[in-house]
Amino acid sequence: MKINLNEVLYAFSLGLDAAEYEFLNVKPGHSKRIAALSIITGKAIGLSDNELIDIAAYSILHDNALTEFNQEEIEYKKYNGGRAYSELDFLIRHCTIGEINTKLLPFRTNNRDVILLHHENADGSGPFHRLAQRTPIKAQIIHLGDLIDTHFNLLDQSAENCDAIINYVRANTGTLFSREVSDAFCGTFKKKHLKYFNFDNIDGFLRSSIKHHEDEYTPQEVRNLATLIARIIDFKSHYTCKHSLGVATKAEKMAIHFNYNQEKSIRYYLAGALHDVGKLMIHNSEEAVQADG
Repeated sequence: MKINLNEVLYAFSLGLDAAEYEFLNVKPGHSKRIAALSIITGKAIGLSDNELIDIAAYSILHDNALTEFNQEEIEYKKYNGGRAYSELDFLIRHCTIGEINTKLLPFRTNNRDVILLHHENADGSGPFHRLAQRTPIKAQIIHLGDLIDTHFNLLDQSAENCDAIINYVRANTGTLFSREVSDAFCGTFKKKHLKYFNFDNIDGFLRSSIKHHEDEYTPQEVRNLATLIARIIDFKSHYTCKHSLGVATKAEKMAIHFNYNQEKSIRYYLAGALHDVGKLMIHNSEEAVQADG
């Protein structure tokens, strides 16, 4: 089956951002802005076309484990007197789960430990205590983009905002950011780039700044993509635990029963996995009210 993986992830980012907004109060559009920042920085460092495609995808998926972690924390609280995970536990667990999840997907380049280490600081003060030289460059770039977007309003296109961003990166060189990543970003980032983060422009920038391909994926690769998306959807709430995967499996079995070929059957699996994607946009408190009603 031919799929443009990045386009699928860009569309799905709306749901991921909604979950991040609910759980972490992160501004809408967070994932795409990190992807744009990562592309800008990655080009300055000299990443290949395939590496740029992958870092954009990984930027979208950097917090893919958030819904799963949330359900894990709910269970943790039940047996620990209502006590939540520490911030360090959160960073370690959601990075570890996210790394495992992304291994399901077919990418173009080596991306080992990119999600696992995307919260590492250059000086080794991050959750896994990795110095910059032991942290993949893609993880470092995503870390830079993540911190910039959480510290600044990238919809503010003023020269003052641009200067503040560059000054922040320079001030944290050697602590949060490596010299390599800092110099690449500060040497290329200009006021003109801020216009790309506008909601009306971000999609166009992502599509025009890197090459895009419709690649042929095997049925198992499509299944893996669908399974990851379904897990993110299902873990959003305990009311939907394993529901999307159950629907996907049954839809595929029905397709096989009607003697559809393998590609068509896997399309039914994909449709089943995606059928409740809109639940990511519904706040858990609202879903609880509907369920109780």
